[in-house]
Amino acid sequence: MIKSIVLSVSVLVAIVFAEDAGVKPLQQEHQQLFEKRKALEEQSHNERIRILHEADNCVKGAKTPDEYRACEKKENESRQQLKEQQIPQHEALKQERDALKEKGIKMHEERMKNKAIPRGTIETH
Repeated sequence: MIKSIVLSVSVLVAIVFAEDAGVKPLQQEHQQLFEKRKALEEQSHNERIRILHEADNCVKGAKTPDEYRACEKKENESRQQLKEQQIPQHEALKQERDALKEKGIKMHEERMKNKAIPRGTIETH
């Protein structure tokens, strides 16, 4: 819950700064997407650090080979669970990226179409 609030606030801050800087709308959307990716990566790092701390404490407290193996198993399961939890978030960001890329391509094509010079003419500047 707190992480999603932090992500939302980060995105809003990026929007405000982008608007203040007079950034074009497409650039602003790229910046927002970057901020989302960055926040997701930061969250991932924090979760992996937490998993490593838990595993370290577990290994330090292990008294037998079975306890040690249980620590390793729990660490692996925690990392796999984190990876599976993040798949939908990464997929959503990929979809946003693809949609933004398509929007940029369409805008570029439209600009090029409007700038098209009929064949056989000479453009002077």
